[in-house]
Amino acid sequence: MGLLMAPLTTAFMNSVPQNKIGVASSMNNILQQIGASMGIAFFTAILSNRSVYHIAMTGQDVQAGNPVFLQSVRNIMDHVHSLGYGLGTSMAAARGMLMTTVIKTAVVKAFQDTFFVATIVIALVIPLAFMLPMKVIRQPHGHKTEEHIIVD
Repeated sequence: MGLLMAPLTTAFMNSVPQNKIGVASSMNNILQQIGASMGIAFFTAILSNRSVYHIAMTGQDVQAGNPVFLQSVRNIMDHVHSLGYGLGTSMAAARGMLMTTVIKTAVVKAFQDTFFVATIVIALVIPLAFMLPMKVIRQPHGHKTEEHIIVD
């Protein structure tokens, strides 16, 4: 996306008549800022919702009746207890470590979902970029010819 902004801006500014460059430049900046803000808000909302969803889904796997969960809790408790901590501290450490793992897993999955949605958005927008009207640029801005020189 960042690699496209400079060429798109150049193509846009080259297609504008010389007397409207100031207005076109300010409109371009305003639209870029609004688009960036809306994009950030959209993808942040997706990331937030998917994080909550994946925490709930991953948390369902971590239940007292799950034998893998119980074995993991026992292993962590035994390790912490062997370091000289009491049973209460060992249990709290085991729960904390497992919840950290659940949250990290959920956040990674949420980012994967968000990047997947971003990929879909980009895949839908790229063909639209090729449908932009082509305008032949006869003279780049800033170059003077005899026609553009005003003689007093």
